[in-house]
Amino acid sequence: MIDKIGNSHEELVDMIDSIEALGMLPPEYFADLMVCIDTHKELITPKVKVKREVELKEYIFSFEGGGWNTVWAKTRRGAIKRALKEYNDNPESSLSVRVSSISKATPKGLQTACNTFY
Repeated sequence: MIDKIGNSHEELVDMIDSIEALGMLPPEYFADLMVCIDTHKELITPKVKVKREVELKEYIFSFEGGGWNTVWAKTRRGAIKRALKEYNDNPESSLSVRVSSISKATPKGLQTACNTFY
């Protein structure tokens, strides 16, 4: 019975009109009608993919010879790429990033790092 029912809007309307004309819903059509209605809803409902925005976070790191700095990135992997590009891959920079030290910056961690200046 399911094979006899199409997925088009016109066929759905025709089926509903036929059922209304009968004045009752024959049991053999109930399952087919439900399948048809569900399929129709899926076809006409737009699929909206929600893209999750990831916020930038501050990451702190230290250099091989001493000192520290921060970069902003969405992930730790992004922070590593950004720090390496900015310092290790930069011919104007003599600093070398200690990759193992890269971590998300916290207020307490930044305060501790800033205390090295005083």
